[in-house]
Amino acid sequence: MMARRIRIANRTPRAAQSGSVLVELAVILPILIGLSLCTLEFASALSEYRSVVNQARIATRYLSTKAPGEGHEQARCLAINGIESGAPCGGTPIRRGFSDATVVIQDASNAPATHRAQAAGSASSPVVVNLVTVQISNYEHPLVTGTLVSGMIGDRVAITFSPIRVTMRQAL
Repeated sequence: MMARRIRIANRTPRAAQSGSVLVELAVILPILIGLSLCTLEFASALSEYRSVVNQARIATRYLSTKAPGEGHEQARCLAINGIESGAPCGGTPIRRGFSDATVVIQDASNAPATHRAQAAGSASSPVVVNLVTVQISNYEHPLVTGTLVSGMIGDRVAITFSPIRVTMRQAL
């Protein structure tokens, strides 16, 4: 008879515990889902940022092989659409929200004070180079979960990146 009471006594705490586990799950689950969504948004935005930086590098590398003043329209198209073509630029933007981005190109032809005949190297053996800069600004990364959280964070459903600027040496 004593063994029976012990078994029943052991079952009671487990039954009471199972209810508290469900309450804990109900409290913790929304927090875990929120953290997972934040991680997803951050990873997606980081991937987009790296893609935009790479497109700016590709356009700058393209212009570094051209003479000053040449290839600006092709480089703009290369930065936005990923293809080298002149005006009007054909194709679709490689990223969502990229069509509104502004591409500014500076080289020795349109910014001579900062990009023409810049000294590089050491003081004993200066090397004179021209520079080319491609800047992509006003790029907005649309949030993946923007429609889900738009009421919580306001009406903004995109992240605007700060201007991305890449500078390289240009052919003389």
